[in-house]
Amino acid sequence: MYILWKDKSHNGSETCYRKHGFPPHFQKGNSSVANIACNDTTNLKEDLSANGDIHIAPPSFTHEQYEKILNLIQGSGINQQFTTTANQVNTTTQFGHSPSEKHKSGKINISSSFNSFSLGSWIIDSGASDHIYASLKNFYTFNEVKPISIRLPNGQFSIAKHVGTVRFSPDFSIIDVLYVPNFSLNLISVSKLSSVLNCVVSFNDLICLIQDQKSQRTIGSAEKFEWLYHLVLDDKHASCSIIQTVETQILPEDALWHFRLGHLSISRMISMNSEFPFIVVDPKAVCDVCHYARHKKLPYNISLNKATSPYELLHFDIWGPISIHSIHGHSYFLTIVDDFSRFTWVSLLKSKAEVRQHVQNFIELIENQHNARIKIIRTNNGPEFIMPQYYASKGIVHQTSCVESLQQNGRVKRKHQHVLNVGRALLFQSKLPKQFWSYAILHATYIINTIPSTLLKNKSPYLLLYNHAPNLHDLKVFGSLCYASTLQSHRTKLAPRARKCIFLGYKHGVKGVVLFDLSNREIFISRNVTHYELILPYMPSSPLSTWTYHSTPSIQHQNDVPLLSMYLSFLQLTLNLQSLESLTLYLS
Repeated sequence: MYILWKDKSHNGSETCYRKHGFPPHFQKGNSSVANIACNDTTNLKEDLSANGDIHIAPPSFTHEQYEKILNLIQGSGINQQFTTTANQVNTTTQFGHSPSEKHKSGKINISSSFNSFSLGSWIIDSGASDHIYASLKNFYTFNEVKPISIRLPNGQFSIAKHVGTVRFSPDFSIIDVLYVPNFSLNLISVSKLSSVLNCVVSFNDLICLIQDQKSQRTIGSAEKFEWLYHLVLDDKHASCSIIQTVETQILPEDALWHFRLGHLSISRMISMNSEFPFIVVDPKAVCDVCHYARHKKLPYNISLNKATSPYELLHFDIWGPISIHSIHGHSYFLTIVDDFSRFTWVSLLKSKAEVRQHVQNFIELIENQHNARIKIIRTNNGPEFIMPQYYASKGIVHQTSCVESLQQNGRVKRKHQHVLNVGRALLFQSKLPKQFWSYAILHATYIINTIPSTLLKNKSPYLLLYNHAPNLHDLKVFGSLCYASTLQSHRTKLAPRARKCIFLGYKHGVKGVVLFDLSNREIFISRNVTHYELILPYMPSSPLSTWTYHSTPSIQHQNDVPLLSMYLSFLQLTLNLQSLESLTLYLS
């Protein structure tokens, strides 16, 4: 049943739905009809109390109207109607949009139909200073921050306590998104979008395009509807759920050290077994992850030139950019290799503009912490490494490779391959999303520095640099299951005492491990952790990520050999006994 009325401030014949027909977007019980005729609830009550202005009629549609509705539903994929008010179109700073003609009466009613997926509707706004999202459960990842005050256009304030990342597609993600629960609109700030993603946002009368500034490739688009540009979402990629922990994968015990050491080759593990007998090696095992991560065609030639002491010659190079930003927005990493010890340092970068500051900070770190002076730095011809005045002030010789002669700085190039091989293996092993590549690279570097090399006469870079062997007992399987104690100040007596997490590695200067909470998708550091390395809890939905460790029959530890021999002797004797009395005599 429909309620029809005439607005006293307008001509009745112009607003009568019985005379002109119902609009195509009209639904039963739609409150937007009341908003067109009334400024507030008080005016609506006054209109309803007037005699002769209210009519009750059954729904009536012409054949042409039915065809238009069907075409609208089938052609545009309408799922719902979206209604908002003017105080939900602005954020942080005072900004807004040009009103349409029907807003001139002072009543703003935005009622539109558009594609609606799990991420909701997003509006591209050139006046917004920050991204705004109203659904905490659909964040790709988020962290709790100090309360941020947000001013609304009506003078009121709202508080944001969480900031996170929202992913629209594999190529399009936004970071530092504020969670504002009392907002029913999701806003994308043009200024923040262009500065963080290094993209170009262009508008015309119909659409808005978001393009990568370098490749000019379109990574997102928006369509104009009622003077607002709504982001077009692809239901194939518009999904924020990244945690699926229904199934787990169990590692063979014989493969535990193979996974701990970042899928080290069998020959290297056999060499380490002679020095560390507790490392179990299965020489006939075949690991899919190893082939996925480091299968190659041609080896690199090995140079015979080498420095005679640590920090005499350092190799610098940048890897990137990568199209998939890390979970914290990194696109590059800076690699530093000591020519003498082959010890490697990796620094994550969001842009090449950070390189100079990282190089200067690293030189100061070596001088202060290691009491050493760097003599030579070798890089390519990248302008980010050109600092002649700074090098001269430190007495450092800066060597650059010739044009198209990358082999002259080949050691750091090969180190890139080594780090990426191990990093890919860790990602394939853990089955984490590719956005976690930064943690895989950092943990791969940590592992590489502790492994002996034939180039170093079976010594590890760590041993050559620090003059003592690394502690391998603290090494854990990347991506394995662990539980971290909850903070006492944040729990009640009946609250859980632990958080289910994934192990992501270590952080320099902190006596703890980096963890990823499977419940709230938070990355944090904790010392009180219990590890279960044989369980990899993260299982993605795609079957293409599956792998198998083809293990040979179980290898017994050295401590189990006497027990096994006694059991076999007992079994053989039992089979040879002819009577129960003989068995009883043997047991006694």
